[in-house]
Amino acid sequence: MRSLLTQRPCSRKISLVRTSRAAYRGKMKAALSILLGALILSPFASAAEFHELSAPVLEAAARMGLANKPISELPHSLEPQAAGIILYADYEHIANGRIPVYLINRTGEPILLNAQDGDIYLKLEFQDADGGWKRAQLHQMSGCGNSYDFHPPLRSGQFITLSGYQPKPKDGRAAKIRFRLYRQKFEVVSNVGEGLIASQDVAAAQRDEFVVVGAGFDYVAAIAQGKAPVPNIARRDTARELAIFELVTRGFDKVKAKEVLDAIVASGEEPFAKYALEKQKWIEQLPDYLRP
Repeated sequence: MRSLLTQRPCSRKISLVRTSRAAYRGKMKAALSILLGALILSPFASAAEFHELSAPVLEAAARMGLANKPISELPHSLEPQAAGIILYADYEHIANGRIPVYLINRTGEPILLNAQDGDIYLKLEFQDADGGWKRAQLHQMSGCGNSYDFHPPLRSGQFITLSGYQPKPKDGRAAKIRFRLYRQKFEVVSNVGEGLIASQDVAAAQRDEFVVVGAGFDYVAAIAQGKAPVPNIARRDTARELAIFELVTRGFDKVKAKEVLDAIVASGEEPFAKYALEKQKWIEQLPDYLRP
C-alpha cells in the first residue's frame, strides 16, 4: 500500500456507481466535479447546482448506506427543534451490537460530507477520569486517492442513519460515551450516553493516523512546526510530515496553511523544510485541490 503522503490515483479507477451506462457515468463525473468545487469554500453546496445534479449523487450515496430521508421519518422519540447540524445517538435501541446515530441537517442548505469509501468518519469517544473526551475507535486511512473523491450529500430537512461502533461485550467495559464526526468542515458531537469501550481500541486510537488527520487546524499546525509534542503514530512517515500533508489537503484555510508552510521552509529544518516547500507548490498549482 502506498504511503498516504505520496499517494497517486490508483491505476484502476474505482466505480462509485456500478453501471454499464456510459452516459450515467458521465453525468456522475460532472456532478462530482461541481459538488467538489462547492465544498472547497464551504460545506454548503450551491442550492441550484445541488438540485440540478442531485439525483445521481444521492443514488450513489444511498448505495453506500447514506440515503437521505426526510426528518418526518425519524423515530417518534426524536423531534429535533434546534437549527443547524445535529448528531443524535439512540442508546435505547441498540441493534446488532451497534448504536443507531442520526445525522440531521436543519441548516436550510444542503451540505457535503468528507468521506473515505463512504465512511464519513463517525467515531466513538469516551469520557476519561479527568473529564476529557478521547477517541475509542481505530481508523485506518486508505492509500488510494480515489477513496476520498466522493462527498456524500445531505439535504436540508433530511437525515442519514449511521452505525455507531461498539466493541463486543466480552472485550468491552462500561463507560460514558458519545460520537463525533471527524474531518468535516464543521464540528458536531452527539448526545452523551452509556455504552462500551475496549481498552485495546483506546490504546490503538492513540497511535493511528487520526491522531493527526482527525485534529483541528491549530494542533495540526503545531505538530507540523514541531511546536507540540509529536505523537508516535504507527506508520513509516513521521507525524510532522503527515501534519504538513494534512495542512494542504484537508481543506483548511489556504492563507493560514501557507503561512505555516512558509515558516517551516524559512526554518531550514530538514527534511521538513524541503517537504513543506514541495507542498507549497500544491497550493499554488492546484488551488482547488482537495483530498479530505
